[in-house]
Amino acid sequence: MELLKAKKILKRLEEAVKMVEANLKQEAEKAASSRHHSLGPWKDHADQSGSVAECSKCGAWVEVTDSSHPKDTDINGPAIVIDCGYGWKSKTRTSRDIYR
Repeated sequence: MELLKAKKILKRLEEAVKMVEANLKQEAEKAASSRHHSLGPWKDHADQSGSVAECSKCGAWVEVTDSSHPKDTDINGPAIVIDCGYGWKSKTRTSRDIYR
């Protein structure tokens, strides 16, 4: 009986997490499109801690995470901060450029 209750609670929690993630993605897409980005499909992180989408025009990305730490942001990335510019990747420095 207790196991059945625990399974029902777990299922409800999983559904709530999926709903929160869907809402975060929708907010991220809205923020990115306000900067004229065209996001591609969402890809899950390998550790299932969130998802990332990249602008098909300039390569800027946006990420949603399901971190429970209060100081972490749930939505982040350059696609919500800068306007779409074709060739965004070519304008940014990578760690390879920094450590030369």
